[in-house]
Amino acid sequence: MPSNDSPSLSRMPSKSRNSFKRQNTTDSNQSTARINTLKRPKSFKSQAEQKAVKPKKHQEKVAAYWPLTWDLLLGFLLKKWPNEAFEGQKSGDYWVFEVPQLLTEVSPVTPYP
Repeated sequence: MPSNDSPSLSRMPSKSRNSFKRQNTTDSNQSTARINTLKRPKSFKSQAEQKAVKPKKHQEKVAAYWPLTWDLLLGFLLKKWPNEAFEGQKSGDYWVFEVPQLLTEVSPVTPYP
């Protein structure tokens, strides 16, 4: 028989036993719900596919001088990339816009034989 110093669950009033169960059950349900709402991180494959779908745009800057208007520059860009839409802004003395590829490509320097 248990000693009188420590209360046993059978001697505890039913109200306090129920509140203990309810408290633990509620916490576990909340933590389970919290875990279920967290989004699972995407796999590397799906991240790579998503990057492949969106081509990277490069920002270009071209000097804006008198005969080079935005319309003339836009005509050149549309001739090079007909399926693209371009938006240019004049920033100081430059036209700033985004293109699918760099306008100029730098080739590596080859040493003389």
